[in-house]
Amino acid sequence: MDLKKILTTPHYRTVTLKREDVNAENRTAAMSFSSETPIPRWWGIEVLSHDPSAIRMDRANMGLPFLMDHDPTDQRGRIEECRCDPDKVFRGTVRFSRSERGQELMMDLSDGIRMETSMGYAIHKARELKPEEMTQEMKDLALREAVPVYFIEDWEPLEGSSVAMPADISVGVGRDMNYYDKLPAALGAEDGNRKNNEHQIITHERGIPMPEPKTKEQLDREEQDRVAAIRASAEKYKSRIKGGESAMTELVNSAIDLHMELDRFRGEVFTRVNDTKALETPDSHLDLSEAEKKRYSLRRAILSQVPESRVDAGFERECSEAIATRSGKRPRGLYVPYDIQTYAREIPVGVMTDLQRVLDRAGVKMMARDLTVGSATAGGNLVGTNLMSFIELLRNKLVSARVGVGVLSGLQGNVAIPKQTGAGTFGWVAENVAPSETALTIGQVTLAPKTGAAYMDFSRQLLLQSTPAIDGLVQNDLARIAALGVDLAVFHGTGASNQPTGIALTSGIGAVDGSGGYGWPQAVEHESDVEGANADAATMYFVTRPSIKGELKTRPKETGYPVYLINETNEMNGYPVISSSQIAAAHIFFGDFSQAMIGEWGSLDILVDPYTGSTAGTIRVTSFISVDVAVRQAGAFSVCSNFA
Repeated sequence: MDLKKILTTPHYRTVTLKREDVNAENRTAAMSFSSETPIPRWWGIEVLSHDPSAIRMDRANMGLPFLMDHDPTDQRGRIEECRCDPDKVFRGTVRFSRSERGQELMMDLSDGIRMETSMGYAIHKARELKPEEMTQEMKDLALREAVPVYFIEDWEPLEGSSVAMPADISVGVGRDMNYYDKLPAALGAEDGNRKNNEHQIITHERGIPMPEPKTKEQLDREEQDRVAAIRASAEKYKSRIKGGESAMTELVNSAIDLHMELDRFRGEVFTRVNDTKALETPDSHLDLSEAEKKRYSLRRAILSQVPESRVDAGFERECSEAIATRSGKRPRGLYVPYDIQTYAREIPVGVMTDLQRVLDRAGVKMMARDLTVGSATAGGNLVGTNLMSFIELLRNKLVSARVGVGVLSGLQGNVAIPKQTGAGTFGWVAENVAPSETALTIGQVTLAPKTGAAYMDFSRQLLLQSTPAIDGLVQNDLARIAALGVDLAVFHGTGASNQPTGIALTSGIGAVDGSGGYGWPQAVEHESDVEGANADAATMYFVTRPSIKGELKTRPKETGYPVYLINETNEMNGYPVISSSQIAAAHIFFGDFSQAMIGEWGSLDILVDPYTGSTAGTIRVTSFISVDVAVRQAGAFSVCSNFA
């Protein structure tokens, strides 16, 4: 027998759950995980001691993960109230996650479909039993299997799992494990000496390292940190959410009781915030004074990266260095402070009017306000200015924002957004019979920063003109190309190569077949898809390409009658139709776009290439921004991808 392999391999025991042990109302199930029943292993007969002194309970006392098929990346709940009862059985209560996967598993258990559970544990000390120490059952097994009997007198529960089929323990679960070459000498000692016995990371058959065990002190500290972070976040946002402090108190209590991760709690809070201010203060927010904001120039930040320009951008570089120090990450070019991205810079009205003409031709409305100073008689009305900022410019150019896609701005770290994945059900009952409780199921989608980039070329002559108007033009152009990239991701993000996953590729959306000729039945089918998923809302839109919109404005609802699919007010089936060249060929989107969200992280990075266009006298500027897209309810959307 190779004792080292026994001591460094996770082992499993399987039991069958009784349906009556599942409490769907409380999302719990009482489970027994192991006993002293002799089990044949590939290395011998295993007898697992259930004397309290034999079980290392530090991890179990804090709760154990409840997994699917022993996969550490697929947690479905948590095992609480772990204990070893006087009848020599290790038991615990599983509390299932509110996530879609957790609720799905609980229903399978309630329905008697997936009844086998298994516990994974680590053996720290084993000794071979002498014949006089064996029961008759042990002797019979040892004789039949022709192997010795080992008494496990020091072991540690690691996790519990739901398994589709019990492991065939006679062939030895764990034979295919990978082992670390370097093992503590104490693990190989026959006397089971536990001095300096540092647990080794053990690798599951899926190739995923199991977590290194933590001491009770470490687990206590992590729990204290989690609760403290939740309370701190609650204090920060309690005045900004719907329901105020009382609603926040309820959220906090629920998050603490259910061991909710901080990201999930923040997502719950952020979806309740009822103002448009940035949710958090990003690392790129430098708290610049009004004078410093006016002093900052995007044009200088760009030209400073052109060697022969000799433009002094010391202040802009200082700002970039400060952001890099805070974030611990170097920029590709220069970081632009979040203060500048959100700063309402004054631009002369005449310049803004010219810009607006260009935007009007593109079908984009710039939201800006005119300010005048002085008195009319003193000519003050001639000193009009407009206010604009990079972030507002970007959002005003987003087609997705125009149809209701929400924006979570100023994020730091990942955010988990809750979503409803199922509804409760109605049923009939006999007199004096209590109905079975049903509940909606809750899942989550995550927002994590994905970095996008786009470039455009400026002439050297333009950038060398030192006026606020040129800064405004540069800012406007950078916002425009960023908006194009974000819009494309909202509708058509592939989810690959660090891209967000857009609406078109989100699993569960409705699909309308337009290959046979898109007409009135297909237009109505979009609405039916969304209503059938109980996701309809008062404000829904169609979004498509200008060419398709034009085609539908001339395509009759009924052959021979001059009533067209899109009417004179740009509505189809009673819903507004928005067009954008960002939408891919043959695509029509429909739905409640408030069920999609854009997460926005606060660092704009500008990289300058003065060489590619040097022969034409142009400077190429590439901007990098970090965003992500999440679809909370796939059923809120219906898409035709084969318009004909």
